Amino acid sequence: MNTLNRESSRISPSSRDYTPVLLALSQYNSFASGYSLEIWNLSQQIENLSLTLSSALNSANNVFRRSFEQIEANVESESRKFISENTAAENAFREWENINGKTGYEKFRDIVVHVSRVMIPSFNSFLQKVPRTQRIQEAAGRAQEVVTHIESGYQAFPTFNKLPSPSTSFPYEKYGKDERKYGEQRLIDFLKVFL
Repeated sequence: MNTLNRESSRISPSSRDYTPVLLALSQYNSFASGYSLEIWNLSQQIENLSLTLSSALNSANNVFRRSFEQIEANVESESRKFISENTAAENAFREWENINGKTGYEKFRDIVVHVSRVMIPSFNSFLQKVPRTQRIQEAAGRAQEVVTHIESGYQAFPTFNKLPSPSTSFPYEKYGKDERKYGEQRLIDFLKVFL
């Protein structure tokens, strides 16, 4: 019971591993099941011991319950980080459409890389070390929805190809930066036909 109490007390808003608490709970349950007795005529000393034990058990139970709620809140907090990344991705897409296409695309690409290489592995590792409660499953589901949304947004970007060099078959004036001489292939093909 002391181990369960100690491990439960260690769960904080920064905790990312609940397995020590679950292990302590399993050990306590295994130990306690071997000592469950029905005593009909308790002496005063045994009754006092029983009350002390009940009080300690209630205290450990309260600490355990708080730790359980804390770890669920921690998973929900991690899940909300995906929502923040989605907001940043939407802002990058708006920048791509309205302000600076190159910068907006690069910001969105960087978000996708960060989400896929850093956030998803970290979140999945965290989920391996916590119980699968309804709250945790709902938080994981929300994170997955956001990841799917970000991925579909990234796939919505058109694929731009470099414009061919100016020629009689594809005439245009050379001006501006080379990094801006790109277009969708279907538009390039259309212009080749009608120029």
